[in-house]
Amino acid sequence: MRIRINFCTCCMVSLLVLSFSLQAQSSSDGLAAAAQKGDKVAFQKLLTLGERGTLSAEFNLGFLYQHGEGVDKDAKKAAEWYQKAAERGHPSAQYNLGGMYLRGDGVEKDLVMAYFWRKIAAGDEDEQSAGVSAIAKKMTSSELSKAKKAVKNWKPRR
Repeated sequence: MRIRINFCTCCMVSLLVLSFSLQAQSSSDGLAAAAQKGDKVAFQKLLTLGERGTLSAEFNLGFLYQHGEGVDKDAKKAAEWYQKAAERGHPSAQYNLGGMYLRGDGVEKDLVMAYFWRKIAAGDEDEQSAGVSAIAKKMTSSELSKAKKAVKNWKPRR
């Protein structure tokens, strides 16, 4: 009976944590939509969530800065926020960050990093849609080897 109570308690705690996580994501998306329209209070709340490590807030901040929606356009800040979310496994942040490395937008142009982030974003899915094949064609064999090794060894930060 005692094991059952502990198991049930663990399940309830897990559900509460999951519920809070989903609320934070939903809240982040709503704040991003408001911030996009110039709501400074919403932006500050989104920034606070991002600084606390809310994954969707990190991505949304990257998006807002990249496109200059509700904030001044700032490619460097966009790349920094995308980097945080990308390292933690956010596929859209990974894809966008890869594009920034491909263009040298807010970061130094780097085909290895462009390939790396686009390949991580694509996972086992269609590399063509992520532009991975096109990037690979621009790379030297040494660069491609380095990028593939990095992809193979990559683990998301938690």
